[in-house]
Amino acid sequence: MCRIVGASRTLLPLLAALLQASVEASGEIALCKTGFPEDVYSAVLSQDVHEGQPLLNVKFSNCNGKRKVQYESSEPADFKVDEDGMVYAVRSFPLSSEHAKFLIYAQDKETQEKWQVAVKLSLKPTFPEDSVKESQEIEEIVFPRQVSKHNGHLQRQKRDWVI
Repeated sequence: MCRIVGASRTLLPLLAALLQASVEASGEIALCKTGFPEDVYSAVLSQDVHEGQPLLNVKFSNCNGKRKVQYESSEPADFKVDEDGMVYAVRSFPLSSEHAKFLIYAQDKETQEKWQVAVKLSLKPTFPEDSVKESQEIEEIVFPRQVSKHNGHLQRQKRDWVI
């Protein structure tokens, strides 16, 4: 009986280590998800987009590191994506609501598996010149000067409440 207990004492740590290793291995697999980590990528741009202008970078999560993906835009006439995920403008155009949303596709070159992510471009807020002029034409408030009665020294006075 003592031998069995002794044997189980040596097997118990070994079994615990194996169980821990399998849990950690399955945890790593569950944590890594191949594809785009974001549902939507957003960028704020000025109204004029120029040819070759970098717009934003989409990231693709490649769990095993062995996948070779090729990127493609749903609007190839307007946007292209390099191998590193950087999105560029193909031509110069004014940004409008029709250019504001498009999709980026990533396709595995070997398995042909495909992923997609939405890209949303929005205009940088501009301030009209009228509001700038208004802020520059703020009326200056001038307080009345106090007259000194005692050889250039100020005279003490009670506070006046202004509501």
